[in-house]
Amino acid sequence: MNMRLGACVGADRAAFAKNSGCDYIEMNFASVARMTDDAFLSVQRQLCNADIRAEAMNCFIPADQFPLCRLTAEDLPALCDFIETGMRRARQIGTKIAVFGSGGARRLPEGFTKQDGWHMLAPYFRTAGEIGWKYGIQIAIEPLCASECNAVNTVDDALAFGAVIAHANVGVLADLYHVCKNGE
Repeated sequence: MNMRLGACVGADRAAFAKNSGCDYIEMNFASVARMTDDAFLSVQRQLCNADIRAEAMNCFIPADQFPLCRLTAEDLPALCDFIETGMRRARQIGTKIAVFGSGGARRLPEGFTKQDGWHMLAPYFRTAGEIGWKYGIQIAIEPLCASECNAVNTVDDALAFGAVIAHANVGVLADLYHVCKNGE
């Protein structure tokens, strides 16, 4: 088995990551989706010059723009456009997995049970799964430690939430930092 190494860095650090022995980088999805076209062209050039791809992306949904449990039907087109733009660009830079951590965006309002919150959040994950499918990018549910999010905290939570989402393009990942913080 061949272990691959990656680093969570922006395109401006891609050459450093490559020269340090990384096989890929993990970039910020929201930042890429929000970029101007010129800024994105610069990212593409930096990755090409470094001969490395952004195979994974994190920070999927920005809480300041899309607090998922507070969105209305009128907000859905803007969210879909945001995900669509991000996925189109992600595919262009070699992304295979978009990590849906986004603790602030998926934070449940006070008084919500996890199960009620999951039913409220699931359609957004399905939407991300559908758009990602179109671009060949899988969505990964990231369990986050309790200090960062109250919706999905453990790998068991993520597996149960994945069953509620029930979408073939939405899977689960286990980040060892959060696994350790949660005492799993």
